[in-house]
Amino acid sequence: MVRPHLAAIEAFSQRDRWAQITPQDQKTLIDDLAQLPHGLPSEKPETRRFDLLCLQMQLSILKQTPNFNQLRDKIRDLLGNLETKTTIPMVKTQLPLITEALTESWWATVTVPQIETLRSQLRELMQFIDRDA
Repeated sequence: MVRPHLAAIEAFSQRDRWAQITPQDQKTLIDDLAQLPHGLPSEKPETRRFDLLCLQMQLSILKQTPNFNQLRDKIRDLLGNLETKTTIPMVKTQLPLITEALTESWWATVTVPQIETLRSQLRELMQFIDRDA
């Protein structure tokens, strides 16, 4: 899979090669190299869905859209599910944040940075959510 593209891989592994990208270089990068497997770990779909949900919530706060309550309820459902998983050490560590974010008072004054903190602290825990939740 990689061998046919080895020359391009070696050429573009040189830092100075990136200083001047021609239209032909762009074509090679897009058509050939972008399709190759990489060593980056893939994130779980649950994690990506939580990221998206939090982004939608942040946009809802900023734009003051009517779907705030619906998004809040989805996030609270996920957090409520996590709250029952206290035997998992990763969840237990984040329990104070989970418990706080389940309260109505937290949501009454929630800000975009708070949602970002929630997202970054809890995103890896989404793998523990029950599939039917």
